[in-house]
Amino acid sequence: MARFRAIVLTSLTTFLGLTPMLLEKSMQARFLIPMATSLAFGVLFATAVTMIMVPVCYLILHDLMRLFGHSGALRSRRGGAGGDVVAGSGSGSKVEAVA
Repeated sequence: MARFRAIVLTSLTTFLGLTPMLLEKSMQARFLIPMATSLAFGVLFATAVTMIMVPVCYLILHDLMRLFGHSGALRSRRGGAGGDVVAGSGSGSKVEAVA
């Protein structure tokens, strides 16, 4: 969510920068209007897919991993929720990692 504003503003400025070409009615611009249309709406569509579908896919993947018991796969390397196993502790007890 930290980059949400920057991504949306970049996409909107790209789309708004192409709108004069989309609204142009001259004969010379008629050759460029299809290109501007595909670029403008492609940027909007790709932004929507990136901002909605990618987080949803990660949530689904997280739920599936938790359902099938693979909870360690999505933890960060700097100390996940379960901690790290300390070498030589004998019983394999878990200790919370301090980053």
